[in-house]
Amino acid sequence: MYRAKTDGRGIYRIYSPEMGANMRRYHYLLDEMRLAIDSGNFFLTFQPVINVDGCHINYFEALVRWQHPVEGTITPDEFIPIAENSNLILELGDWILDEACRQMAAWYNAGMKSARISVNISAVQLKYKALSEWVLTSLQKTALPPTSLMLEITESCFIDAPDEAIRELEKLRQAGVIVAIDDFGTGFSSLAVLGNLPVDVLKIDKLFVSEAMNNKKYNKILHSIVDMAKQLELKVVAEGIEHVEQFELLKSLGVKYIQGYLISRPQRSSVVGEKIFDQGYSGLAQTGTSTWLPQTSRLTSGRILQSKAAS
Repeated sequence: MYRAKTDGRGIYRIYSPEMGANMRRYHYLLDEMRLAIDSGNFFLTFQPVINVDGCHINYFEALVRWQHPVEGTITPDEFIPIAENSNLILELGDWILDEACRQMAAWYNAGMKSARISVNISAVQLKYKALSEWVLTSLQKTALPPTSLMLEITESCFIDAPDEAIRELEKLRQAGVIVAIDDFGTGFSSLAVLGNLPVDVLKIDKLFVSEAMNNKKYNKILHSIVDMAKQLELKVVAEGIEHVEQFELLKSLGVKYIQGYLISRPQRSSVVGEKIFDQGYSGLAQTGTSTWLPQTSRLTSGRILQSKAAS
């Protein structure tokens, strides 16, 4: 019954043992998630987004992880949909925003004044949260300037977003918060919708980057997305970068900001702090940010470093 309701109206589904197992898993994780929030079993990791010219850090995306006391790490792919479907994402999202702002405030006070922290916002939060009050309250609690925060919202969330949510996002933009469309190209939103959204950053989904290397049509689509974003005066970020060839392609297209495993996997705050502050405080004082070079283990011929030096 639940599967049929989920898949649409006027259809039927035949019971299978897998459905029962999935339902038991769902309720088990839901109960465990409530305990995990109270017990502090969630933590944040941070993935850097860098400028291809000089590899300076533009911002960190905050990503939540769940360390279960028995099962170990439970992936977001499994627990986030449950949190959203049960509306528990509202409570978990409060913790994520506060913790991300708190951590960025610590880095900001240590000299990272030109970098930002990015937090993902779900469709449930768009629907039920008074966004401007919620976000500005968290910024006030943590003493983080609004200009140091970015909100990432997947393209599909905008399709059914209430008008009030759009107005709330515009209020936040007026206060200095940056708004980004995440996973662009996968949500099937119209260009008319894009033209009316209060956004500053467009994040190209990793599908287009990976497929563009071997598929001429995807390559042309990637070109078109980048050109359109430039015409709309949107900052372009390409995500899911894993190979040097992808890095070089994006740089040839004029994409300035990239994110992915070639640069770094998501890291705990202690690792991030050690990496950025080991470079010394003089650089932080001058630029307000730090550099994050791609992982040398993934460099095939040092081409990224050569490209960096040439720029």
